[in-house]
Amino acid sequence: MDEFQDFKGILTHKAVFEQFTQVFGLNKGQRLAVIAFDVPGQISKLAIILTENNADVISFVVVDPRSVTDVKEIVVRMTTDKIDKITEEVKRAGFKIV
Repeated sequence: MDEFQDFKGILTHKAVFEQFTQVFGLNKGQRLAVIAFDVPGQISKLAIILTENNADVISFVVVDPRSVTDVKEIVVRMTTDKIDKITEEVKRAGFKIV
């Protein structure tokens, strides 16, 4: 419905999922998911590792697990030919790989 209450169309589950797929870069690049403590600077620390290894970030999503309040899950999709090196550096930086 628009602002005049005129019918404009139906928003389907498929249309919503297609938009999420596009926005989050699903099925593109490589995926790295980590658990980080919910303290300032964690995203910056992770971003520095990606930058230093020339990763091209497609999407960067922070998920708040409902069951745990002091950690966040960070999911990064990127194109890189150094995923093994990045994974090792991320572990050394104190992140847990999911």
